[in-house]
Amino acid sequence: SSLAQNQNNNDNNNNHAHDKMALKSFAWSALLHTYSSTFLSSRPSSMIQTWVEHISQSNTRMGILSLLEQTHSQDENDEWHNVNMANKIHQSNYNRSKGSIQIVMGQDDQMTTLKEVQRLQQLLLGCHENDVVQPPKVYENCGHAVPIEKAREWRND
Repeated sequence: SSLAQNQNNNDNNNNHAHDKMALKSFAWSALLHTYSSTFLSSRPSSMIQTWVEHISQSNTRMGILSLLEQTHSQDENDEWHNVNMANKIHQSNYNRSKGSIQIVMGQDDQMTTLKEVQRLQQLLLGCHENDVVQPPKVYENCGHAVPIEKAREWRND
């Protein structure tokens, strides 16, 4: 009985250690795919290590998996598909934006392509009459997280 309990404790400790290692790997991957190398190399390595530790300690494997499953739909009829989410955002800001649509991306974005951004912009254009379509804004030396990497430039635009 105590041998079985010790084995269960060891299994739980091993699973926990494996989960934390997987979360650290996920954190490194997410950071490397979200931010440009220019942005990351301008930060002290201790800061990036702190981000990785925070991500791995503040999340669970099941929580991250659930988040990814719920937010990455390929079905354009799904309310959580990025086109539908962007449309909701556009509708909520419609009066302030005066019907102007501009999608931004980083030149070094590893999560989306310019072609995908242009397609999203065209899909949103068809959602509202009198919308003005501006060409996508591409920020140099920037990854997927434009509002973080190029915060001042993005705010000025």
